[in-house]
Amino acid sequence: MANPAILASIVRLATRLGANPQKFMGSRTNIRFLGKGPSNELFSESIMIDDLPKLFQAGGKLKPSILSKVDSAAGYATAGKLSNSQLTTLNSQLKAMDTVKSSLMKPTGIVNTESFRALGRRGAKGSEFRELGQRLKAQRTQGFKEAMEAADDLIIEKSAGTITRTDLKNLSPEALQNLRLEFAPDIMARFFKRNLAGGGMVALTDDIEAPGSAGLANILAV
Repeated sequence: MANPAILASIVRLATRLGANPQKFMGSRTNIRFLGKGPSNELFSESIMIDDLPKLFQAGGKLKPSILSKVDSAAGYATAGKLSNSQLTTLNSQLKAMDTVKSSLMKPTGIVNTESFRALGRRGAKGSEFRELGQRLKAQRTQGFKEAMEAADDLIIEKSAGTITRTDLKNLSPEALQNLRLEFAPDIMARFFKRNLAGGGMVALTDDIEAPGSAGLANILAV
């Protein structure tokens, strides 16, 4: 049975992102999955953290093609077609998108490559670039923490109650990271890639260090 709290969160987030409940509710009631269902839906594919800003138009509105995906995924969720694992993944994706949307709606906006280009075009001082770099790091760290919380939710769910949130808090950072890699590989793939040369994992951005490092250990204790 679907977690009512997660389902309510999905409906709320989808609506905040611009989806219309009157459009998506009841739209997938006659669909039956073969296996895990469609592979190109928000509950079955991971959006990389650096790709999130690309989903939006100027002013913080989702691009029509992405909004259509939100409508579709929310339709599957409200029709009871998704597993708890798929609902958790979808909820995590929508949370990340909502965080970006909120940033875009603020006067300061989200920090991306264009933010630095704009400073360069107007000949900004070095101190402005440093401040923007600090904002970018904070932005990525917040997104990382939210994703790790979603990974922990998956661990608890997939372990069928044998692992509790208290158990996770008592683990070493390395042990916790190994569980996250095992139970939530899609979420972790948004931030890390396999190191084919030396083994282990490599961070996709400089703001996040690879599993097992001292810097990551501090971030993981969320």
